[in-house]
Amino acid sequence: MSNWWDTKKRSGNYATGMDVLNYDIGNLVSEANHIMNAGADYFHFDVQDGHYGPMISVGSPVVEGVRKHFPSKIIICHMLVNDPERFIDQFKEAGCDCF
Repeated sequence: MSNWWDTKKRSGNYATGMDVLNYDIGNLVSEANHIMNAGADYFHFDVQDGHYGPMISVGSPVVEGVRKHFPSKIIICHMLVNDPERFIDQFKEAGCDCF
């Protein structure tokens, strides 16, 4: 992950991604394909638990589903949850590359 990010910064390019919460979750794969075909570099998940983050959002099964369809894309998860360390292994196993 750090090599990919550092290469982007050194080259003067910027990495782009769109928060999955902005997708039509009912058409997640189609939406994700559209975003990747438009040039996005990574997937971004704001994982919220309704306590630390203001709403309940996606869980590790959604990350796992995206990983299944996009095995080579970077997945970044912002853990807007109480006690995020409880979830790190779960999301890492689901396919998250960076927290």
